[in-house]
Amino acid sequence: MTARRLRHDRMSAALAARDDRELDSAPAELAAAGSSLVLFLEYLADPVSAALTDPVGVERQLFEVVDFLRDRELLHMDGHFGNMRAAAGRIHLVDFGLVTSPRFDLSDAERGFVARNRDHDADYAAMRLVNWLVTTVCEAPSPADRNALVRRCADGDIPPGVPAAAAAVIARHAPAAARMNDFCWRLYDGELRVEYP
Repeated sequence: MTARRLRHDRMSAALAARDDRELDSAPAELAAAGSSLVLFLEYLADPVSAALTDPVGVERQLFEVVDFLRDRELLHMDGHFGNMRAAAGRIHLVDFGLVTSPRFDLSDAERGFVARNRDHDADYAAMRLVNWLVTTVCEAPSPADRNALVRRCADGDIPPGVPAAAAAVIARHAPAAARMNDFCWRLYDGELRVEYP
């Protein structure tokens, strides 16, 4: 299967060039479909950094998002803070371009991938949450120092002076964060066939 990427400025031309007969059959195809997906765009002005103030509140909201995805058998696979926005005191996940689900029409290999990675979003949320806290609260000066500190926290060695609420969140999620940091660093270092832990 060959994937072709179209730049945004070429999308209109590509859609305009489509045969209108394809568009005429769309309602019948939609009526016969076993499931549907509705996409909408809403402008959420605030970056998630505006909501990153209360560690327990951020933890609760991140894992509400994870539970929402899990309850619907969706894997987002890209839940970094750049793909989150804040509005009315709530964190919203955006950019569903990598989403997959066992309910999609998947090959056996893709179905196996989904099964092996079913906990990815929860572990990724834990990694982002703990990395944020260790970087901001513990003032880890570099990503390598942050990863080492996350590993220490995963072993139960939370630095003294960390506020109790932040320390509790770090303690709950540091083991998953340490595993994901190691996994992501191996990918970043070029091990493209590394398996998700």
